[in-house]
Amino acid sequence: MHTVLRNVIFSLIPAFIFTMDVGEFNGNLSAQDCVPRPVQNLKLSTNSVITWDPPEDAATCPIKKYLLFITRGDYSYVLETTPTARTVQVGFLEHCTEYNFTVNAVSTQDVEGWFNLLNAKTPMPDGQTSVSVQNVTVQEQEGTLTVNWQLAEINLQKCVHFYRLVYWDESSEVPKDVYITSTTYKIPNVVPCGKYNAKVSAWTNPSQEGPVVTATYTALGKPPSQPHISDLVVDTHTAKMAWHLPEYNCNRCPISKVIVDATPQFNTSMPIEDSPLRPDLVVNLNNLTSSTVYSCHVYLENSAGVSPPVHVLIQTQYEPTPPPPPTTVPPPPPPTTPAPPPTTPAPPPPHQLHPRQHQPRPLQHRPANTGPPPPTQPPPPQGRI
Repeated sequence: MHTVLRNVIFSLIPAFIFTMDVGEFNGNLSAQDCVPRPVQNLKLSTNSVITWDPPEDAATCPIKKYLLFITRGDYSYVLETTPTARTVQVGFLEHCTEYNFTVNAVSTQDVEGWFNLLNAKTPMPDGQTSVSVQNVTVQEQEGTLTVNWQLAEINLQKCVHFYRLVYWDESSEVPKDVYITSTTYKIPNVVPCGKYNAKVSAWTNPSQEGPVVTATYTALGKPPSQPHISDLVVDTHTAKMAWHLPEYNCNRCPISKVIVDATPQFNTSMPIEDSPLRPDLVVNLNNLTSSTVYSCHVYLENSAGVSPPVHVLIQTQYEPTPPPPPTTVPPPPPPTTPAPPPTTPAPPPPHQLHPRQHQPRPLQHRPANTGPPPPTQPPPPQGRI
């Protein structure tokens, strides 16, 4: 383990680089003074520690301290260490960022020696080799999908070389592979009700991919477009229509039914079992009236609504009136002899009786009683005594 100095002077000053030449101090140096040579083996390790070795003349030119200058852009960080502390922890710097590290040795006579310059990129923390993405979201607007994501550790943003986005839908033969440096990507020409899949990962170098995060999304629905009539056959009482449906890859929302509106004569619908093939749809209209014009509006319906109507005029054929069935005349009846008219007797002359009224009625004789005579009734009493 490298020792981190406790007594470190940390300050922020304008950036500068020492370009001191030993010859410039020859007039001001005594014979006993020495100028330290550059430090050796200056390097930045993967655990964010700067290390170096003493100058090669440290035995003859004793070192009092070391100065570490860390510069980037317009500013510089200065760290001062003791002669024995030749390791400095620089984990406080931005990760995966290029810095200039300059080390000067200062002799015991307070003479700054030659400097050694190292340009290096700070590593990821704790030997970490990959970074993760999170919060992958998909938003849709006007037929375009916007995929957004975030870096799990925002302070490691500079460690990402690029992001990889792989996306596809059910009609994709090969997924599309995209390499970008931003955290958003737009997918145009989205198919209504299409199911989309996306995989996002961050790469810290061309060969180091971080964890892959997957997101799925189903596009918003949209009413179907108009069908196109491909055939129409009309009879006296029937009509047969064939319709070419919109292509499945243009709108994947399942079509549920077809509506034929011929108000006020009729309004009917027919369910549809939709499939990606979508063959022509045949609609049969029955029980129509002959010699009649029907003004039909035909719609398709799916989960998002109905299509614009298609206007179709249907005129059924004329049906002639059948002739009446032939009638049979019964044969005339055979001739008959007329019966003589009935004769009625002439009425009798007035005040004359019919001859039958003068015929005497025959007498009826009652047989004689041959029994004993009836008993004689006693005379009634004459009075009370």
